[in-house]
Amino acid sequence: MKRICIAAVALCFIGTAFAADSWVEIKENMSKIQFPVRPKDSAIPGGKQFVVEREGGSVAMIFAYSNLAPGFNVDNPADVDAMFARISDALTKSLPGSKIIASKDSKHLGKFPMREVDLEVPLLGVYRTRLTVTSRHLYQVTILGPKDYLAKDEAKKFMGSFQLDK
Repeated sequence: MKRICIAAVALCFIGTAFAADSWVEIKENMSKIQFPVRPKDSAIPGGKQFVVEREGGSVAMIFAYSNLAPGFNVDNPADVDAMFARISDALTKSLPGSKIIASKDSKHLGKFPMREVDLEVPLLGVYRTRLTVTSRHLYQVTILGPKDYLAKDEAKKFMGSFQLDK
């Protein structure tokens, strides 16, 4: 009987360890991303959004995509920069008291324009968003929470898990 109880306790710990590391992969709209738990999804204009709350609601992980307007030219750096600037401006206006503390441009897969923006948001922490644009879609991977949470492995894994189908 004692051995059965020890084995049951050991299985509980093993099960917890596996559950803590079992991420949920979402494949949507020629992309994929991983969340630490199953996200809630909802329709947004021209696309879809997935959200997970962590740390008692003080952290939000968000993945969203939407269709671009017909005629948008992803190969025109001025068009891409103007779109990224409009989005950054809209973010600061929608998050009262926020200010951009970092902004960095790069390319996803060496091909698709990408901008990462960090905003400092009073009472909420840091709003980090990574915008990626293709010829037809805008993808946004966001995490909002205390600055120290953004340095954690879970936050880094979420932000780094976004991939486009080649």
